[in-house]
Amino acid sequence: MKELRNYLLDNDELLMEVVREINKYDNSLKYLAYYENDEHTINELFSTAHDFAKKCVYGDYNYYDDYFVIDTLNHVVSYDWSDLINETKKHIDDIIKELKNSYQNIGVYDVNLNELLNWFYKGFAPYFFEKAAEQTFFKKLRFSKKIKNYLKKSVDIYSPS
Repeated sequence: MKELRNYLLDNDELLMEVVREINKYDNSLKYLAYYENDEHTINELFSTAHDFAKKCVYGDYNYYDDYFVIDTLNHVVSYDWSDLINETKKHIDDIIKELKNSYQNIGVYDVNLNELLNWFYKGFAPYFFEKAAEQTFFKKLRFSKKIKNYLKKSVDIYSPS
């Protein structure tokens, strides 16, 4: 799990994409949903300008920040990109938990992330899975050869000469 955690913490864009996709799927990280701080988004999310202004007064809103979130108290808090990333990273354990629960249903296409998730989802790496299957096959093959040799010997013993 440490590898998955470090990989997400080192890839800011991927981390934010994972949060966005999980929220599209089941909204389980709603408190981490972020929006662009533009007129179109604000008009879409809030019914009136008064509603938006009221949520800004009780929140921590700066018009010049690029993004905003709606916190758990339903107030608007704005962030620049680096602050938004840092705030999201504080919840990395929640993100990993939700990602492990829903990764097969979300649309994040990162090869390394998928390898790590397969590792944790199955409990072991696909490479080791292939090796284990290969070893099982060869054990069965050796066992069937032993039976075949045993049967061959037993047939030779009882066959008339």
